[in-house]
This record gives sequence, C-alpha cells and structure tokens, in this order.
Amino acid sequence: MTRRSLMVILAHPDDESFPIGGTLAAYAAQGAVLTLVTATDGQQGIAGGDPVQVVAIRQAELRAAAAVLGIAKLHMLGYADGALADAPQDEVQHRVCALLRRHRPEEESAL
Repeated sequence: MTRRSLMVILAHPDDESFPIGGTLAAYAAQGAVLTLVTATDGQQGIAGGDPVQVVAIRQAELRAAAAVLGIAKLHMLGYADGALADAPQDEVQHRVCALLRRHRPEEESAL
C-alpha cells in the first residue's frame, strides 16, 4: 500500500501550528507524507523587531514546528508578509504549480 501524500499551502509561518497543527500531526502519525508550503516570510509576526532577525526567527520556528508535527517536506516561498496580494500573481501561481507537479500529492489544501 502506498503512503498517502498531502500538500498544505498556507499564507504564514505559524499557520501550520494553529489552527491545524493537531490535524497535521494526526495525518503524519498515520503515515502520511506531508508537504508544507508557506507563502510569506512571517516578518510581521513579531512587532517592532528588526525585519531580518524576525524573518530568521520565524523560519527557525517554522522548521522546528514542522519537525514536531511530522512534516516531511517544507517549502518557504518567502514573499513579503502582508503584501502577498502585491506579489506577481502569475509568479506565485507558477511556483505553487511547480511544487504540485514535483510532489504530486494525492490531496491539497490551501488556507
């Protein structure tokens, strides 16, 4: 039997933990191969911090959360937090489609 594969596409680092962290961990515990894609860099997640340091912290937090939740593959697209709507939409779509083609998940979910 082939292991189930799921791809979850989220806007921000930390969206994987709340509100869907328990669901992701349950899928991983059942043997599913989870791929997580975050669109933004999370820079606005810590008020008043140095933007470069905040992005580094948020990326480290995301990697740690992915490990705890059992996420096998992690992709950070790195678009500016709060400005995803201003990013070239054809580029965003192309990058997401390329990841879908590469990983070929059985199920996808975007929040």
